[in-house]
Parts: sequence; structure tokens; C-alpha cells
Amino acid sequence: MVACCRIPPISARIDAEDAAIVPDRFTLLLSGNGKARRTCRVVWRKPRQIGVKFEPRAAGCEKEMVVPVIDPSSSAGLKPEIT
Repeated sequence: MVACCRIPPISARIDAEDAAIVPDRFTLLLSGNGKARRTCRVVWRKPRQIGVKFEPRAAGCEKEMVVPVIDPSSSAGLKPEIT
């Protein structure tokens, strides 16, 4: 499960059950329908948190790992998927 703690314009701190399994670069979904998203690069890690910097999206970039933002009170149990 991944939950966003803070989303300022250029970076974010993200809580995760296991920060070690989060890829170094991924797309963070910011809305339920997936239309609002940010490409992120991990800049620091703790066992249950990561710090990311948002990157501009490059045209023609490779497919990335998508890590959804999940409401901690939800029991949906969503898992990352490839886009």
C-alpha cells in the first residue's frame, strides 16, 4: 500500500509499507481515474518512506511502473501495474 503524505509543486514525501520495492523512477497517480499523474525520481529512502522529485514528462519516454495513491482507510488492496 502506498499513501501520499505531502504533494508540493516539485517534490513529495510518500509513505509505503516497504520502500525498498518502489522503483527508482515511477509514475504516481494523483486521481482515481489516472488522468492526473506525475513522473517521480526517488531522491531518498527510509524503510517506510521515500522522498521523490517530480520530473517533466519527456515525449516518447519508455513505459514506466505506475504506483497508485491509495486511501489508507480503503480496503481496495490495489497493486502497482505497468502502463
